[in-house]
Amino acid sequence: MKKIRLIFLIFKKIIYAMVVKTAKSVDYPLRPRYLNFPVTYKCNSRCIMCGIWKGKTGEKELDIDEIKQFFLANKGFLSGLISIGITGGEPFLRKDIVEIVRLAHTVFPRAGVGVQTNGLLTELICEKVKEIKGFYDDFGMAVSLDGIGSIHDAVRGIDGAFEKTTKTISALKAMGVKKITCGMTITAKNYKYIKQVKEKVNEMGCEFSCFLTDVSGFYGNEAMDKGVYGLSEEMKRTILKDLAEFGYHYYMDNLRRQLAGENKRGLPCYSGYTSFVLDAYGYVKPCILLEDAFGTIRSGMSLKDILYSKRSRAIRKKISKCSCWNQCEVSTSAEVEVFDFLRWFLKSRDKRAIVRHIAGTRFIDA
Repeated sequence: MKKIRLIFLIFKKIIYAMVVKTAKSVDYPLRPRYLNFPVTYKCNSRCIMCGIWKGKTGEKELDIDEIKQFFLANKGFLSGLISIGITGGEPFLRKDIVEIVRLAHTVFPRAGVGVQTNGLLTELICEKVKEIKGFYDDFGMAVSLDGIGSIHDAVRGIDGAFEKTTKTISALKAMGVKKITCGMTITAKNYKYIKQVKEKVNEMGCEFSCFLTDVSGFYGNEAMDKGVYGLSEEMKRTILKDLAEFGYHYYMDNLRRQLAGENKRGLPCYSGYTSFVLDAYGYVKPCILLEDAFGTIRSGMSLKDILYSKRSRAIRKKISKCSCWNQCEVSTSAEVEVFDFLRWFLKSRDKRAIVRHIAGTRFIDA
């Protein structure tokens, strides 16, 4: 019976992939499956690789009524959503974060909703999470962890950050939050500590992943000192050695291959087709890394009209050859490029480890 279900699932994935690839080839309107929603640019961290905390344009952030109006007005077009990732800045700095999660879960009950946090505000986070669990027990959390002890403090620019963040993770586990993933952003400051962070994350019973620093206007780090996130060849060799232990992990194993020069990104970009970003000011964008906006929900246009306007088509054409390896965008593309995953699986040495990892993974950050 399990084999029949597996075959059916694979067949379903292949059919979906064919539909998406065909639709993209003619720029046909697709119902998005993934929404990345940074609800605020305010942040209480001072990360060395990110400048969001320095402030954005000062525009008025969407209020709860605007978010509700957008969700309800586009409920039909967004009926295929399977994932809503709520990010920031620091989402828990929004006083109405509980209502945002409630709204997303109520209007789109089939979609998994996850909230990303730096974990610095333990008491506040736990208070809000307790409220969320009252109506949505199965939601996910992503907590950033960039080193052990003073290394994490240095990357986050906050004294005592490691103690606060790990305290938050432990408290969330004690509250019964089952789906917690911890992401590590690799920089020149912490590149030696991938193994140690992974061991700590596993010890706390969470999922681990790591990635390189993304440089974009969204993060406000385009003009920052590249010595912070730029990696020397010696640093890359150290990282490659550590990433070799993640042969079971599609994203990190391909990250290793790219750093080693074994292959380039082989996935077409589907940002703006199967996924999109709604930022804190109401701008609709193809992905988190691009400042070019398709439009704004404050214009009164439907999401479908925004996504398939002449401007949006031009932007999608412009980014059609994108070669980033951003975790959020790769995960959505990999769902369509199922044969790339299968090729990787067939070439992998430890196929059992891959199967065990997939079977044991309970939450993937959106």
